[in-house]
Order: sequence, then structure tokens, then C-alpha cells
Amino acid sequence: MPVIFSTHPLHPQVETRLAEAGTLRIAAERNPAALIEEARSADIVIVRAPLPAELFTAAPRLRAAIRHGAGLDMIPVEAATKAGVLVANVPGANARTVAEHVFLVILALLRRLRLMDRDL
Repeated sequence: MPVIFSTHPLHPQVETRLAEAGTLRIAAERNPAALIEEARSADIVIVRAPLPAELFTAAPRLRAAIRHGAGLDMIPVEAATKAGVLVANVPGANARTVAEHVFLVILALLRRLRLMDRDL
């Protein structure tokens, strides 16, 4: 079974499903040295914290680094590619939240919410 390493705890239902698919390990610490050490035996890394580039050379079994969210800003893509590690994310995962925020800001601007709040 693959070793799945996550930089952060996940939703309990997700952790249960991942534990069924492999051995799930959650990072005890999120500093670069700890992440490198804890990911050494990982086959897959679920990314919610910035990964140091050295992690990819220190984890020879690593086959995938998957960003839990949109964007790849937390994964050093060049180091991952050089190590032959697949890099993926979940594009559009935050689309609903972004749309809700846009409408909230529009209403706040139309109703001059900041001005009213300051005056109160």
C-alpha cells in the first residue's frame, strides 16, 4: 500500500478514505527540515504548506505532489519535475468561494458598508 503524507490534517472523512487507500501520515511539524524527514518514505504528498525543493531528492519513492487547493505556489515545480514527480492541484476548487466574495464586496461597495461601519 502506498504511503500518503499530508502536510496538514484533513477532513475526517477524507482521512478515512485515504487511510483505506494506503498508509496515511500527517506531518507533526511544518518546518522544512521536519517535512523533508517525514516525507522520506512517502509515495504521495498532499500539499497544504510550502515544500522545500530538497524534499524531492530526499524522498526517492515519491511519485506525486498534489496541492490541496488551487495554484501550485507551494510546490517547487522545477525540483519536482527534475525528480520525475507528478505535480497536480485542484483547479476551480475555490471558485464558489471566490464568486461569493465578489458578490459580498459588490454589496459592501454599493451600500457603503465601510463608511457606515466607520461612522458607527
